Amino acid sequence: MAKLRASAYFMFALVLSFFLLFSMWLHYFWHLYFYHQIPGSAYVFLVGYLLMPVGLAISRSKWNKKLILVSWLAYIWMGFFFILSAFTLVSILAALAWPEIDNHRTGFFNGVLILTLYSLYWGTRKPSLRFEKIRTQIKEFQGLKIVQITDLHMGLLHQNKSWLKNVVESCNQQNPDFLFLTGDLVEGSFLDVKPMLDSLKSANPKIAKIYISGNHEMIHGGLAWEAYLKDLGWIVLHNQNQIFHFNNKKILIAGVPDKMVNRFDSSAFSKPDLALLTTEVVDYKILLAHEPSSISDLKVEKPDLLLSGHTHGGQIFPFGFLVRLVQPVVSGWKTIHNVQVFAHPGTGLWGPPMRLGTKNSIYVFEMI
Repeated sequence: MAKLRASAYFMFALVLSFFLLFSMWLHYFWHLYFYHQIPGSAYVFLVGYLLMPVGLAISRSKWNKKLILVSWLAYIWMGFFFILSAFTLVSILAALAWPEIDNHRTGFFNGVLILTLYSLYWGTRKPSLRFEKIRTQIKEFQGLKIVQITDLHMGLLHQNKSWLKNVVESCNQQNPDFLFLTGDLVEGSFLDVKPMLDSLKSANPKIAKIYISGNHEMIHGGLAWEAYLKDLGWIVLHNQNQIFHFNNKKILIAGVPDKMVNRFDSSAFSKPDLALLTTEVVDYKILLAHEPSSISDLKVEKPDLLLSGHTHGGQIFPFGFLVRLVQPVVSGWKTIHNVQVFAHPGTGLWGPPMRLGTKNSIYVFEMI
């Protein structure tokens, strides 16, 4: 296990180094692109570039609370720079057909600033309730209500104890039969984030509240989070299932940890076929998997429904196009191998506290 962790940390350091070098080059490139129209652009891009590694380091240090403003600025710059890069690239390509566009770089830069503020507004709003219907041929399941939350990333910026309390209260107000939390609960050390999770005790669905691990739990404490969620009264499904009754019909809920769990812990695996395996005859099967791409790991068993998260819906347009390269669905529904797969766009955020084209969401599903 020690060798595996050392290898994972080496790969992380390698990717981070590449990202910083590429980011340095891109900051310099955009500085040159805007240089003649924006006075002081060199200082703007230099400070922005330095903010990112410094802010990220502070957000994971003992000085996080005292220097929280630096972390906020770092993450906001990260989001701003992504939007700037994406839309400036589009403008450069457009200038090949309409050269006059290239004369309005200052206005374009200011437009990106306004777009950043707009996305910051949506990113910091409380999660909104969104409603979906699930059609079923089983009359007894009609009226079954499920609430799904995912990707809370507790401990990152504004996603704190009071924020989670509001999320849990919103879930309880829906009076669901099941409450599912499909991974990426935390974004910080076990000792720092653990006190923020008390309100999870008060989550009160009529039948069960069920949790599965995401990849970020493995980064920040590993399987210790599963043990702690059990202490908070949650059912934790780790390649397991439980069968519940609803109107004299049986519904099987299966759950797997994130499909990459073995990269962080050599003793852990994600096995959806094992999770779904049962000798009982059941009427409906739901698989909880952090990533929608877990659908490709099914070889023998087949659920009726797969509920996932991880993608954040792309979070900031047009990042969703990159997510599509590794996930079969970015947000919403898609039928894959005759299984209804749902990708939740996230209740919280990772990285920039911003959303563009997506919303912080709590999903409420009702079978009809």
